[in-house]
Amino acid sequence: MAEIEQVRRIVTVVFAAMIAAVGVCFLLVAFFPVAGGGSPPSAKVRWALLALGAGEYLFATVLARRRTSAGAPEALERVRSGYLIRFAAAEAVAVFGISLHFLGAPAGSVFVFLGASIAALAFAYPSRDAFGRAVERAGTVDS
Repeated sequence: MAEIEQVRRIVTVVFAAMIAAVGVCFLLVAFFPVAGGGSPPSAKVRWALLALGAGEYLFATVLARRRTSAGAPEALERVRSGYLIRFAAAEAVAVFGISLHFLGAPAGSVFVFLGASIAALAFAYPSRDAFGRAVERAGTVDS
């Protein structure tokens, strides 16, 4: 049980670092506007990137759940990596947004991406209960 809690704490530290990184992106957009040199990406491009980011996060969530199916070796490692995959997919949405910012997209559009990234990270938060259920599903805990 101590090993499970130690792994959950590591995953939680990574979660906090990801939240902080998105916070830095918010600050970049708010305090460092980009001079408009060319035409900003169209609304169609922005929506396509948002849909791509959402799809990537959904795929990562499904993959993480499948990785925790019972019976495979190294279940605790699979649970941990499942959380990290979801965090990375959520962070990708913020990367798409900050990229759009530097290409000249309106700040409001960029904030939508950053907000979606924060929401995805919040949804993936490794609470004790959620982490415990994932570990049990993976077959690590002896009942």
